[in-house]
Amino acid sequence: MAVPKTVFIDTCVFKAAQFEFTSRQFAALLAASPAVKLKLLVPEPTECEIIRHMELAAQDAVAAIKAMRKEHGLLRKVPYFPLDPVADAALLRSLQNQLRAAWTAFRAKFDLKTLDYTGIDLREIMRWYEQQIPPFGAGDKRKEFPDAFSFATIRDYAARTGELVAVVSHDKDFEKACEDTPGLFYFSEPFHFTKLLLTEKARFKDAERIAKGIRDTLKIQIKEVFPDRGFDHALDPNGRGYVDNVATSSVEIAEEEISVVGLGHNSFDVQFTAIVAFEADVKYDDPDSWISGDPGDDVFYLHRCKGRVSDETEINGTVRITMSDDWQTPTLGSVQIDENVVEIEAPAPQEDDRDDQDIEETAGPNS
Repeated sequence: MAVPKTVFIDTCVFKAAQFEFTSRQFAALLAASPAVKLKLLVPEPTECEIIRHMELAAQDAVAAIKAMRKEHGLLRKVPYFPLDPVADAALLRSLQNQLRAAWTAFRAKFDLKTLDYTGIDLREIMRWYEQQIPPFGAGDKRKEFPDAFSFATIRDYAARTGELVAVVSHDKDFEKACEDTPGLFYFSEPFHFTKLLLTEKARFKDAERIAKGIRDTLKIQIKEVFPDRGFDHALDPNGRGYVDNVATSSVEIAEEEISVVGLGHNSFDVQFTAIVAFEADVKYDDPDSWISGDPGDDVFYLHRCKGRVSDETEINGTVRITMSDDWQTPTLGSVQIDENVVEIEAPAPQEDDRDDQDIEETAGPNS
């Protein structure tokens, strides 16, 4: 499934629609996926924000009526028009109850999934805050902790379940936060997500064609970022060796090893498997040269292996491709490689025997 069937709708979208949950844009969204009931993610902080803004909207409506009553005396002749504070209070309660009931009815049309604060990493949230990492931003956005909590729960849900999530929001900081987050796709309007659902097959074919055409560019990016992995040597017996000066020699990606795994409004995620050839300087104790005395004595290694080796490994990863508005010009985002640590298997040449002092300095753990 390349198109998200799970959606998060930000508070600002409902607010812009004046909480008309039965409006044409929401009805079209629901009708665009008749075969599969869309799943609606509602994080707890978003739920609180929606309810608070609905109450404020009702208060604003009553305040507007009060202002109109002062300006237009003829309104007193309109039947049922609220004319006193008692009627105003009753109207406020009525509007708030209607909005809450409409919100409940709207949620019932989806496969509802509420998300609480479980699993949120407060240290990560505070790092976002201090560094103004989206969804935090400059000015008033610096204090948007509800957005940060909501984004963290949505991101973690997508990572935990493997579901693709459409993030519908007018907030550009949400867009920035989604850019390099696999599984999350930003839509500035419900209409854009609706259009994608209606044109899924055609858009998927376009994405597949584009993905096959960017293999050479993708290989260049992988070649650049591959040396940033962590590296260990499979023959290192005690973890005291090192791997240094890693250089990528070549990257190969077969056409069948690149596939579109997620579609957004103007972007899509590509998953790939690549064979990477590389060189590295390595040093480690020769695991076959160990000696020990009685049981319980320390293990010593008589020889060391050291040199520059050539090896190759298979890696997997994801890259987001962002398209121009006319879907003619692709731009590759940062490559996400799944393997944080690459294990080198190519053996290095054995060095000469060590002297006694060198052996003592490299004593391993007790046998």
